[in-house]
Amino acid sequence: MAAPELQLVTDLASRLASHGRAELVYLTAEFQPFSNAQRPDLVFVPSSGGWAGQRAVVEFKVEPAPRTTGRSFLNLIEHKEFCEEALEAPIFRYVFVTNQEVPEFSVAQLRSSGIAVVAYDGDIQATADAILRELVAA
Repeated sequence: MAAPELQLVTDLASRLASHGRAELVYLTAEFQPFSNAQRPDLVFVPSSGGWAGQRAVVEFKVEPAPRTTGRSFLNLIEHKEFCEEALEAPIFRYVFVTNQEVPEFSVAQLRSSGIAVVAYDGDIQATADAILRELVAA
């Protein structure tokens, strides 16, 4: 059975494509190759705004159980660094989309490292709009 993220990221890419180049890639799947084999990330390059032409990575994780601590979200800093190495290019923004509640102190720490957190509540268009606010309007 396919992971729900595969269809969600595909839908997200199609919604973002009119605002830049959106491409599915398998970067963070390397961290858990068996369970994440069908969980792609999205590389997005906005065509307008202050970050036009610069690369962003969107990691989308819909998880059935909450992460146990806010500290576990700080692993995203390692994910961002890994993606920069894999892409052999800097990432201006890393966006983590999740259905989990992220503690405010973790959101602040992540933002200081160039990582934005976007809440996913089942509405893919609202999620695309939130990502665009982070990446195009920023």
